[in-house]
Amino acid sequence: PIDVNLEDKLKVLGLTIMDENRKIVESVAPNKKLHLLTYYEVLAPITTDWEAFIHIDGYHRRHNGDHKPCSGKYAMTKWVVGDRIIDDSEFTLEPNFTSGDYTIFFGFWLGEGRMKVKSGPSDGDNRINGGALRIR
Repeated sequence: PIDVNLEDKLKVLGLTIMDENRKIVESVAPNKKLHLLTYYEVLAPITTDWEAFIHIDGYHRRHNGDHKPCSGKYAMTKWVVGDRIIDDSEFTLEPNFTSGDYTIFFGFWLGEGRMKVKSGPSDGDNRINGGALRIR
């Protein structure tokens, strides 16, 4: 679970990492297909079709998982107040990711701007801190 307010428009409820068989995992390995599921609740109309980003950072490495929320099938400007949205983003870590604890950062961006984090864990640069991801 995570409790984050994005511009009083979205509440981030949490995230889950699953393997390709849809089993929740506690640690991951490079070169394996994974899913990051992010759970949102819509608090107010969203007037911008933001792009989602995922940064998995650590040990001078970054996995960048930019993507359209909901695989582009449900634009953010169509989201309705009260909707609960699950964004399922598939990713594979590159082979140069060595063992250790990395940090998951995520959020929304468009052009040079990011959706603002009003409250909850963040890095101060409008990236939500989703916690540690152990790579084995």
